[in-house]
Amino acid sequence: MNQVFISVVIPLYNKEKSIQRTIESVLRQSYPFFELIIVNDGSTDQSLANAQKLKDWRIRIINKSNGGVSSARNLGIKESRYGWITFLDGDDVWTSDHLEVLVDLMGRYPKMKFFSTSWTNDYIPENVRQKDYVVEDFFAESFNRALVWSSVVMCNRECFNSVGEFNERLTNGEDIEMWCRIARKYRLVKSEKVTAVYNLDTENRASNKKRILQKCFESCLPFTTAINKYEILFYSKILANAILYYARNIQLASVCNLFFLYRCCYTFHALRLILKRVLHFGK
Repeated sequence: MNQVFISVVIPLYNKEKSIQRTIESVLRQSYPFFELIIVNDGSTDQSLANAQKLKDWRIRIINKSNGGVSSARNLGIKESRYGWITFLDGDDVWTSDHLEVLVDLMGRYPKMKFFSTSWTNDYIPENVRQKDYVVEDFFAESFNRALVWSSVVMCNRECFNSVGEFNERLTNGEDIEMWCRIARKYRLVKSEKVTAVYNLDTENRASNKKRILQKCFESCLPFTTAINKYEILFYSKILANAILYYARNIQLASVCNLFFLYRCCYTFHALRLILKRVLHFGK
């Protein structure tokens, strides 16, 4: 295929301990035709200074006042020069062949616009057979396992032009909400090749913070516009996990709000999933 140029967007907020390692993983890519856009979202630590220490003509740093990860990604998309866009969180890392794997997928699936590799939380497996395929029903497959994650996804700009920006009201699950919107219109090409490490124990990780219902995806699950039963089941699983989370953290007002938001129809599915989980763990 013709030479492809890729825009890499890193949203940066208070990642002073990890941002240099993240940037270095991009600069070590075996596929060199990219630009790296670092959107500093009003960091209050040494994140910006540490990012500026790394010099490469492909790096652009954009500063903005703090508005959240969605606003940073949206600005990165707007400022990007190329038609293909990837994301990398400021505390995660890519293997050196991450972009090469994605470009190879693009060459073998030339009509597709939505791609994802795979990731791990610890070590990179070696000598594993690489499998890739078109996901026929994103929601059916996503019910059993996560297919996408922000640091391994690549989308054509057409996807964002079609479905819109990241929801800047959300601070938790905002990426899942976006991939669901895209998956409704575009089929995903999935590679089982592990090309990224998701670091769980880094500073300022959103998943480690206490969740606020109004800023989470579970507060606006689009049940009523779901395209099939599998999408409804997928949202029911998210709702079930949210109910369990708020119940365990004694956020009973949030539990009540979820029941009020989705009434009996959808909370029934969620409660059934919770019951299945409890019975399974009780065996």
